[in-house]
Amino acid sequence: MQGRGGASLGRASILDLCTGSGCIALALAKEFPQSVVSGIDRSVQALAYASRNAEANGIGNVSFIEGDLFGPLRADASFDCIIRTRHNQKV
Repeated sequence: MQGRGGASLGRASILDLCTGSGCIALALAKEFPQSVVSGIDRSVQALAYASRNAEANGIGNVSFIEGDLFGPLRADASFDCIIRTRHNQKV
């Protein structure tokens, strides 16, 4: 499978850390419908918004999980691609 830019992911498993509203996770899930996309964030409100957006746009290959970074994942979880959304934060 190829995206519009020619990128090929096949049946990839994609993780979006700090997904927030889920815009990146949703875009990837829509662009690569054979992939399974998971978004993790600690904000319940952001995840509710992301879930509503997935439903409103008919995107079914994405799920959203409440938690901090890798915390909510099983120890044996593996992904083909991991993305971390960088928020504008003071360090």
